[in-house]
Amino acid sequence: MGLLADIEALILRSDPCVVLAVDVDLLSDPELEDRFVIGFNIRTDKAVTDVLAFDGALQQAIFDRVPMEHQARFAVRFDFA
Repeated sequence: MGLLADIEALILRSDPCVVLAVDVDLLSDPELEDRFVIGFNIRTDKAVTDVLAFDGALQQAIFDRVPMEHQARFAVRFDFA
């Protein structure tokens, strides 16, 4: 659970703050042999350019912190308010 808490903290401490709310769900992904993916659905009201910059930083953080064999088990989606 430490890794999930780290990712959640990264999401909630984004600068500039692009996050209005975060929902975390287990999602089914048939491409991963019917295993589940941890999905972060991030609601935002910021411009696409701000969200793209944040997404790049978040993806880099996941790459840095999540072991390579588990990186495909995380999905990030943005919901524009």
